Amino acid sequence: MVILPVIDWDRVCLIKSHRWALDETLYELLTGTLNEGEHPLQAARRELKEETGYHADTWEEWANLYTSPGTLDERMHLFVATDLTPGPKRSHGYQKLGFAYHHLGNPDQASECFQKAWKIDHPSILLRQEIARDWVAFLNETSDGKAIERLREAILLGPEGRAYLSDRLARILATCSETEYRDPVEAIRLANCAVRLTRQGDIDAIETLVYAYLAADFLEEAEEWLDYLLQGAKRSGERARIDRARELLKQLDQKRSGGKTD
Repeated sequence: MVILPVIDWDRVCLIKSHRWALDETLYELLTGTLNEGEHPLQAARRELKEETGYHADTWEEWANLYTSPGTLDERMHLFVATDLTPGPKRSHGYQKLGFAYHHLGNPDQASECFQKAWKIDHPSILLRQEIARDWVAFLNETSDGKAIERLREAILLGPEGRAYLSDRLARILATCSETEYRDPVEAIRLANCAVRLTRQGDIDAIETLVYAYLAADFLEEAEEWLDYLLQGAKRSGERARIDRARELLKQLDQKRSGGKTD
């Protein structure tokens, strides 16, 4: 799995590691492997604590994809960890590891940095590029138009992470505040693509599809997928996800009643 620990709105925690094959010290995302019988989220929690000492109260799986489907069946899970509490990290002995906080204050510099990393280590570094493009687009003072541009560029780079990128782009097109960029029909196409690629197994993609159908006023389709979303949200047990699903249900009811509220 790959983990992005988010310190605050413009800082992330990366691992500083010397790679002898390159004879360079690199700043990398946290990575790890699953122990036998271990759930990906359990492994992510363990790796975060071991590598950095941080404990995260909030976890979100942003993507899961095959790293090299032509030759391997390895699946990569990408997690974002927020609401962090610091603590002591484990000593690795033979590994010269440290960790550093990186500011993402400049979208163009961040994107350029991750582009260089991608050339060194494709395709796993592509995950880092996706994070750079998406993260700076959403959390820095970047317009919806710039976010859309960056996500479209990332989708064109290759199939790795396409479900995740399509979901993120669809979410913006369905919900963005800048009406000139809003495109519910395109959002539906992209969200359906993400749902199909994840075989209806990604609750975030299903949530985006509901947003898109509601934005386009396709209420029957929205209701159908909202049922899936509510079931998945309840199974996850995540309060924030359940609350969002219930809010979408309210939006659906309001649209059916012509926008009237009690």
